[in-house]
Amino acid sequence: MDNKHKKLVKPISLDQIEVRILQVLRHRPFFSRADIVDATGLSRARVNQVLTALRRTNLIAPCKTGDSTGGRPPMLFSFNKQARYVVGMDLGATACRIGITNLAGEPLALQEEALDIKLGPELVLAQALTIVRDLLRQQE
Repeated sequence: MDNKHKKLVKPISLDQIEVRILQVLRHRPFFSRADIVDATGLSRARVNQVLTALRRTNLIAPCKTGDSTGGRPPMLFSFNKQARYVVGMDLGATACRIGITNLAGEPLALQEEALDIKLGPELVLAQALTIVRDLLRQQE
């Protein structure tokens, strides 16, 4: 990938445990550390490690404090569905359709445009990338 396109792509590498915790967080509005320990069976120390790593990627965020059950109120975390975007493209012979969703799969934008596939991959992909950039700018 050339340098001018690198800032569009922000790869994230997640291990199986991080994915497992994200799956738990995606299905409820917020979770405490104890909720995650209960849901996953992981140790509290491992959950803390993973939550720290996921916060660095901005995929989760502390959202509020929970109700105290006698001690310090727990910090609650939520899945940040706006942390990244997912782009899908349908390139046909005469047109393209490009859509953008958030990480929860909620559609954010869709654009259809005439496109001649006979122009070749360099020009077709450059045109598609221009559309993607425009759609991403609209999300800011």
